[in-house]
Parts: sequence; structure tokens; C-alpha cells
Amino acid sequence: MIFRNIFVPLLLLALLYGCASAPKATETRSGFLSDYSQLKADGDGNSASYYAEGYDPKNYGQITFVPVKVQLSQKLLAESKLDAGQQQRIADYLAGQLNQRLAGGLQGKGSGTLTVRAAISGVTSSSEDLSAWQYLPIALVATAAKEAAGSRDQAPMLFLESEAVDAASGKIVSARVRAMPLGLVEAKAWEKDPVEALKPLIAEWLDQLMTELEKKVK
Repeated sequence: MIFRNIFVPLLLLALLYGCASAPKATETRSGFLSDYSQLKADGDGNSASYYAEGYDPKNYGQITFVPVKVQLSQKLLAESKLDAGQQQRIADYLAGQLNQRLAGGLQGKGSGTLTVRAAISGVTSSSEDLSAWQYLPIALVATAAKEAAGSRDQAPMLFLESEAVDAASGKIVSARVRAMPLGLVEAKAWEKDPVEALKPLIAEWLDQLMTELEKKVK
């Protein structure tokens, strides 16, 4: 099969804050989030987040989603092995698919409204493109992608930034930056058309994402 439903194993390494070699936040973020300073690395090793005290999405009766934007990090655009045009095409497709899935919002058990805004801030073709991981306040080191017909399979990764605002208070109650592995794509299929090659993996990823979101509000 051309497409393999396999997530790339990740070896997680903590990036030391304040290290001289670490890039500044202003250089590595897309600028989409209102505030990056409160983000802290999550235990899963591939995200960083902030949650206001007492925040729980279950406490809201309605969760609405502002149309997902594409706001690509300039650092990621410059350093990813995937060229800028390809990154834009993939991100545009992802944003369109996300907006279709999220258009109806979610119903919680509480009261009030939570408004979520999000942006696709990067797409990279290879888990070995380590400089791209400096985009997060953590570092990801992936095992080598599997060999296929003498060339390496691609292990594309999506970067997503999001923040949730309590409609009543206007305060940001959560914010997150995530690096999401989409799976493995055979090198030849990737070279022919990255967007087409990713469509089956994106569809499966969206199913998993919607399931995850629905569980959080029940």
C-alpha cells in the first residue's frame, strides 16, 4: 500500500529554557496567539499549552470555532525541506477541511459560550527536519523514516496554534501550540503530489481530532 497508517515513533527531549542556543520566541512563533509567554511543555512532548485556573470545556454549553486561518511561521517556511508553495497548498487544504468539520461547533453540558480560534502555522515534510522543531518551546527528535525503494518515506508534521476565549469575560482561558504527526507517505507518492498523497491521512487525522474534541465536552 502507498499510504501506511503508522504514526512515527518519537523520542522526546526537553529543550532547556534560557539556553543560549535556543531561538527567541519572537523568532520562532507565527504571531497568531495573543501571548506565548505562558505556554508550558505538556507531558506528551509534542505540545505546549496554557490553561486558566478552573478551566474545563465541559463547563460551556456552546463551543464555537472561528474559521481556521493559515498563518505560516516564517522560520518554518525558511527552514523546512518542503518549499513555501507546497506548505501553503497543504495548509490551505487542511484549513478548508477543518472548517467543514468545525462549522457546527460543539455542545457542552454547562452554560455560556467558548470561542476557539486556530491557525495552521506550519507544515513540514520530514520528521528529521530538526531545526523546524525549534518552533516549539520543546524539541522533538524522531526516529529515521523507513526506507522505501531506496529513498526515504516522508513523515509530514502539522503545526497548529489555538486559543479559547470565554465569551462572557473576554479572557483567554486556554492556548496551545501543537506539532501533530500525520503518518508516513511513500516518497514517490509525495513527490508526485503532496496534497493528494496526504488526503487519506488528513481524513483519518480529522476523524481522530473530532473524536478527541467531543470527548472533552462530554
